[in-house]
Formats: sequence, C-alpha cells, structure tokens
Amino acid sequence: MPMMRPWIFGLIVLVLLVYEGLAIYQSQGNTISEIIWRLTRTYPLVPFALGLLCGHFFWQASKLWRAGG
Repeated sequence: MPMMRPWIFGLIVLVLLVYEGLAIYQSQGNTISEIIWRLTRTYPLVPFALGLLCGHFFWQASKLWRAGG
C-alpha cells in the first residue's frame, strides 16, 4: 500500500491542474484561488485549515473587502 501514495498524490495534482486549466479558459471566476477567496469572505477560518501562515495572510482581508480595496 505505501507505493500507492505517490500515485494517488500525482493523480490528485493532475486533476487539479486540469481543472485549473479549464477554469482559466472559461474565465467565469472559478479557478481554485478564486473559490478559496469566496469561501474566505463567508468563512474566515478556511485559510487556517491550510496552515497558520496562510490564515495569517487572510485574517485582515475582510477589512479590505468592506473598504472596497
């Protein structure tokens, strides 16, 4: 079973890259980063699920969004 992990990780990365490529060409605001930005507006703790440093960068973002920045 340990040999399956690199293949599973590679498959997940490939699927995410294909999705990102398709989302970029459709230009409807559905790239992975844009989805995370929308989730962050509603649920500010979402970035902390990805790590403390990532959450720290987004923590004050709601102030900027309310100010129109």
